Amino acid sequence: MDPITLIITALAAGAASALQDGTAQVVKDAYARLKALVKKRLAERPKGELVLAEHEATPQTWEAPLKAELAEAGAARDAD
Repeated sequence: MDPITLIITALAAGAASALQDGTAQVVKDAYARLKALVKKRLAERPKGELVLAEHEATPQTWEAPLKAELAEAGAARDAD
């Protein structure tokens, strides 16, 4: 799996599990950390944070735009 697909998959899974009662705090913390790293990477992209927020609400609809934003922002080369 390429790095960007891995990021998007983890974001979608984290968003879904973070909304459920009984989800372990460690899972919520990991999701929050990943989301913060993605926000940091997209900070200088005009539509980046908007696409990330929309992806959290409807991941299937916003998967392709988020993938494009992450690719343009160089997320695949980011060690974090």
